[in-house]
Amino acid sequence: MTKEKSKWGLGRTIPEAVKREVRQDSFFGCIFCGGLVYNYEHVDPEFKDACEHNPENMTLLCGIHHDLKTGGQLSAERIKAQMLSPYNQNKDALSASVNTIYPDKEITVALGSTLWQNTRSILSINGQSLFSIISTELYPLINFEMYNAAGSKIIDIQNNEVFLARGSYDIVSQGSEVRILNKARDIALWYSYDAKNKLFQIKRFNCVFANVHVFGDEEKGLVIEALPRTSPRIVSYFETLTGGNLDSAIEIRNGNLMIGRGGVKNNYFSITGQCNVPITKKYSLQTLVRYFKEGRL
Repeated sequence: MTKEKSKWGLGRTIPEAVKREVRQDSFFGCIFCGGLVYNYEHVDPEFKDACEHNPENMTLLCGIHHDLKTGGQLSAERIKAQMLSPYNQNKDALSASVNTIYPDKEITVALGSTLWQNTRSILSINGQSLFSIISTELYPLINFEMYNAAGSKIIDIQNNEVFLARGSYDIVSQGSEVRILNKARDIALWYSYDAKNKLFQIKRFNCVFANVHVFGDEEKGLVIEALPRTSPRIVSYFETLTGGNLDSAIEIRNGNLMIGRGGVKNNYFSITGQCNVPITKKYSLQTLVRYFKEGRL
């Protein structure tokens, strides 16, 4: 059993500020392979001899390289040398062979508060598919790209392989979840894959692409607005969307919004809480979502 305290009485709980500094110094992935699934590793001294959580003596190691270290095949000196040049440091995008999603053959996908099954295109804007699921005989291929509120790409998932763009304030990987932050407590994207429930979920996102602003939250709903904003602003809000066996879930083209198109005979979709409201005040989409949810608009 792993000891919960070092010989100096230091506990395992690492302060969040220290974790963030270690993530930044390691360029948000294992310093050897860039992997997003990692451990916070005390290098020199090791945790058992540490009296503090000092980010200068800590790094990120994936499970494979952590096991190599604990098995005596990776020395502290070699790790410290790698800390000077982490795998992701000079890459345009953060990626590695271990940064891969492994979906089951039959999965459900969620985009904010919307839920879809057996649907190829989940989100398309002006002819560009931002979120699609390609079926194969063995397992589905997830393709997903997302842009932050400034219009910069922050993630690109190509046939299940994850590429994260450089320049984010923070990238947090914990268990099955990954969060990309614009600044403290400002989540640009939060996604996860739950293998037990076969659910690939975009829990929260705030995207600007091709003159369309889309904000989604698993608990609060989905808001879509064309840019540049007019006066009054016309905003579409959906509390929930659910569908299956469709060609297209959400399609926005030249200012027109289309929901639940095509598919086989037993296709279906349902909408709750839909409204299109003229907005005269300068609310953020996050505020609009809250006001819609609370019935204040």
